[in-house]
Amino acid sequence: MSDADQLRDRATRLLALALKARDDGHPQYADELTQLAFEAFEQATDMERRLIPNQGTQRPQPSAQQQQQPQQPAQPQPKKK
Repeated sequence: MSDADQLRDRATRLLALALKARDDGHPQYADELTQLAFEAFEQATDMERRLIPNQGTQRPQPSAQQQQQPQQPAQPQPKKK
């Protein structure tokens, strides 16, 4: 299980506790638990974004050496007899 999955699992448990707290008549505690769960979900999403970069926004850049050297045409090889 990845770290992001563990965070999501923790957030799910926090939400379950928040529902129980609200049912038991503790709305302020339920709000705090809900906020913690929301933050855990956000952290898991951010963690995954860092691990899997967006393909559309990042393009590989050629190295400086490749940029400075123009390509030279291939020279014909002498035929062997």
